[in-house]
Amino acid sequence: SAYLQDIENAYKKTFLPEMSEKCEVLQYSAREAQDSKKAVEDIEYLKFDKGPWLKQDNRTLYHLRLLVQDKFEVLNYTSIPIFLPEVTIGAHQTDRVLHQFREVFQESEAKRLDVEEVCWKKTPLKDQGEEV
Repeated sequence: SAYLQDIENAYKKTFLPEMSEKCEVLQYSAREAQDSKKAVEDIEYLKFDKGPWLKQDNRTLYHLRLLVQDKFEVLNYTSIPIFLPEVTIGAHQTDRVLHQFREVFQESEAKRLDVEEVCWKKTPLKDQGEEV
């Protein structure tokens, strides 16, 4: 809950103000969206004095074009994996479980035991000091 609240706060306090400085938004109703000539006119009236493209030269624009012309490469940036441990488990809990697993693994290496044998005897998942 706190994790999602932090994401929302960052979105509202950082991302949206930054985008309002760098972007122009054209908004149309369903009826207006069908008129492509109006959209083209509105785009022509825009002053392109905002945005990251002002700092770009021909070389960087060329690389950007190469990136976006490959549809599958663009999808890689927008796809979300099905399992996100940071969201489903939580970053702090994931870190705690990872450290506990490493401790068990190091114990098994020290005793030259099989990791599975140690895991059966000692469960690495502990929540607030209690074994699960």
